Amino acid sequence: MGCHQGEFILDLAKRGYLQSCGLDISRYHLDLARISAKQSRLPVIFKEGDPRAIPFPHDKFDVSLIRRNVLGNFEAAQGDLKVLKEVFRVLKPKGKILVEVFSKDIFQATLPQQYWEWKNNNYVISRQQSYSPENERLVTREIITDTQDYVVTDRFFAVKVYTRESVTDLLSRAGFEVLGFHEARPNVICITAISQKTTITAPPITPKQQRVVGIIFGTPQKSDRVKPSPVYDEDSLYANDIMLTSMRELPGYQFIILQNHDTLSLDLTRLKGRIDYVFNLCDEGFNNDVRYELHIPATLDMLKIPYTGATPHCLSVCADKSIMRGIAIEMGIPVAQGVFIHPGETSYDIPFPFPVIIKPATGNSSFAITQRSVAGNYDEFFDAISEVQARIGYNEALLVEEFLPGADLSVGIVGNPPSSYIVLPITQEDYTELSTNLPSICAYEAKWLPDSPYGVVKAVPAQLPATTLEFVREYSAKLFSRLECRDYARIDWRLDGQGVPRMLEINPNCGLTWDGHLYHMARHNGMSYGDMLGAVLHAAEERLGLPPMI
Repeated sequence: MGCHQGEFILDLAKRGYLQSCGLDISRYHLDLARISAKQSRLPVIFKEGDPRAIPFPHDKFDVSLIRRNVLGNFEAAQGDLKVLKEVFRVLKPKGKILVEVFSKDIFQATLPQQYWEWKNNNYVISRQQSYSPENERLVTREIITDTQDYVVTDRFFAVKVYTRESVTDLLSRAGFEVLGFHEARPNVICITAISQKTTITAPPITPKQQRVVGIIFGTPQKSDRVKPSPVYDEDSLYANDIMLTSMRELPGYQFIILQNHDTLSLDLTRLKGRIDYVFNLCDEGFNNDVRYELHIPATLDMLKIPYTGATPHCLSVCADKSIMRGIAIEMGIPVAQGVFIHPGETSYDIPFPFPVIIKPATGNSSFAITQRSVAGNYDEFFDAISEVQARIGYNEALLVEEFLPGADLSVGIVGNPPSSYIVLPITQEDYTELSTNLPSICAYEAKWLPDSPYGVVKAVPAQLPATTLEFVREYSAKLFSRLECRDYARIDWRLDGQGVPRMLEINPNCGLTWDGHLYHMARHNGMSYGDMLGAVLHAAEERLGLPPMI
C-alpha cells in the first residue's frame, strides 16, 4: 500500500513473490509502475484506490506492507484506523502486516529543520519542517524551484507522527497483535503485527440467476423544450429502441420500462423489492424538464431504491457552470476566463478580448448555444445576449467566456474513481469539413440538427501530445471524484491558443445513445454498444455491492 512507482513491490516480485499487488492513489505513479513491470516482464497488478476503501475483496492477501506515506496523511482523526480496518478485511485469517510510520520522538528532538535536494539537475526542492505538539503532526513546507525560471510549487502538508505505544494501540484497535519492532531509518518506526482474524469474514454471497432492472426514460406524452420540435420525437423513440435492443441482448437481465411520469412515483413504489435497481436514463428530467433532472434520483433516494448514475447533489452542482468553474479553479485546474451575468443586467464589463461565447449559466445539452453565440465584436455580443435570453427566459443568468481556439476534447469515464474505472479514448471534434465562416463549436446544431451545416462535425481520436492527454485524463478523474459523479460521466475540455487544456464542463449522466459522444469513445476502445451499456451497469452493480450473476 502506497506503492508509489512500484520500486518495493517490483523488487519483491523479482525475489519470487509473483502474486503481488500494488495500491496507490496516484494514477501518474501507477502508470510509471506498470511501465516498469512490463519492461521487467513481472506479473504485478497495480490498482488505483483510496486505502480507506481498498478495491479488493475480503480475505485475499497473506501479507500487507504499509509504507510510511500511507498512515498519518488523513485530516480526520479516524483515517488511519479506517485504513487498518480495511487491511484487516482484505487479509486472510492470521495474515501479517509490516507498517512504517514517522517517529514522534525523533522529530521532537531534531526539529525545526530545513534541508534541500536536487531533482533531475533542473529543480531544487527546499523543505522546512516543524512539529505541532497539539496535533502530533509534522508540518512541512515544500518549495520546488526551477533553476532556470521560477517557483513551480509552494505547498504545505502535514503528517501524523507516532510513538511505539500509540501505534501499538492503533493496531490493537484495528484487530492486530504486535509481533515486534525492527530497525529502520532513524525517523521511522517499523513494526510487524498479525491479524487476530480466525475465520473468513467475507459476507456470504448468493449468486443470482437474473437481475431485474427498472429503466426510467423521458416521457413521450409530454413536450420537451430542449428538443428541436419541441416534443419527444421519433429520433428519441428510435434511440430508446436501439438502446433497449442492445440491453436485452445482455445475458441475465430482465428490464422493466418506466416512462409515464404521471404515475412514476406510484409505479416505483409498487416495484420496490421486485427490482434490484433502476437504470436512470432520464437526462430529460422529470416531465421532460431538464431543470428537474435531479428530481428523478431524489425520488429514488426517498423510496430507498438503488440506481445508476449521479446523485441529486451532483446533478445540481454540475448543472451550474459557475459553480463548476469555481471548483475547478479551487483544484488548480485551468478554465476559460469568464464573467457571470445576473438576470436583468444591461451593462457589461468583459475584462478579456473578443471573441467570446455566451451560454446559459445552467443547463446542459447545449440548449440555446448556437453558431450566433460566438461574438467577435460588441454588436454580435448584444445580439447573442438577446438570442440566448429569448430561448431560456429573461430571468435566467448567463455566462460569458473567452472563446478558445484550440482542440475541442471529450473525456469519457466509466466506473468509479479512484478504485475501479476506465478512461475511454479521448476524442476531439473534427471541424475540417465545416465552413470557415462558421465558428468551430459543438453546439446545439451539431447535437440536434443533423441537416444543418454542423452535421459534418464528427468526433475522432484526439491527436495531441502525450503530456496533454495525460493531463486531461488525470484531472478528469479528479473532477469526477470531487463532484461525486457515479458510474459514468463525460468531461469536456478545450485548448487555448498556447495549447493549455481548459475545463469547460462535466456531464454526469451524460447521454448513452448510440450516436452520443460516450459511445464514440467506447467504440474507439473496441467496445460494442451493448458492451458500453453493460459496463455502466456493471460499474453500478460493483458500487452497490450486488451479488454476481450465475
